[in-house]
Amino acid sequence: PNGLGLPDGLPAVLKAASPAYARLAWAQDDAANRAWIAVAQEFDARYGAAVQAAVEHGLGGSFPRSPVRVDLVSETGKRQGAYTDTQVVIPSGRPSYQGLASLEMLYHEAAHVRTSEALEAALAARLKAAGRPADSELWHVLHFYTVGAAVAAAAAPDGVAYEPYADHVGLFKNYWAAYLPLIEADWAPWLAGREGMEEALDHMVKRLPAGL
Repeated sequence: PNGLGLPDGLPAVLKAASPAYARLAWAQDDAANRAWIAVAQEFDARYGAAVQAAVEHGLGGSFPRSPVRVDLVSETGKRQGAYTDTQVVIPSGRPSYQGLASLEMLYHEAAHVRTSEALEAALAARLKAAGRPADSELWHVLHFYTVGAAVAAAAAPDGVAYEPYADHVGLFKNYWAAYLPLIEADWAPWLAGREGMEEALDHMVKRLPAGL
């Protein structure tokens, strides 16, 4: 843990705990991580190219040309689960991250590295011009929806009815219900090729309810 920029005192705590962890839990966690990787790689080989193309189109940006590092842990210690900072960290132990959701989480987090930057900038500019706070969650809602829809569409020809992560865990039902009319009216048509991206963003910002 040294040299990682961790808070003072934490490297010593981790060093002290590591022998017990290695003896009691590491083998199980390592096996779970490797099993998760095997499933994710299988789905990526089957659907990854289609998902990547759909996400790049939908978010208006490309993935980095160099590999994106992904680290697996049993749990991240964050309520939200996976996160992306200097690298992607995904909790392989979460039930909601299993199966085809592993592919969605990989592309969702990897898209945070650079792919969604254009979308974030475009929304921020429109919100500022409209006199609205620039910290709206709209960009992340669209990020979730776009990647989930891409995975569902890629798997559909194989007869797989995939429920995107945000729907499966109730994000749209319990937290983002107010955004759904905007998505249905403009963002879903953009993804389907029935509306332009600029037009969709203009309409959504104009219709964005107060406080969002």
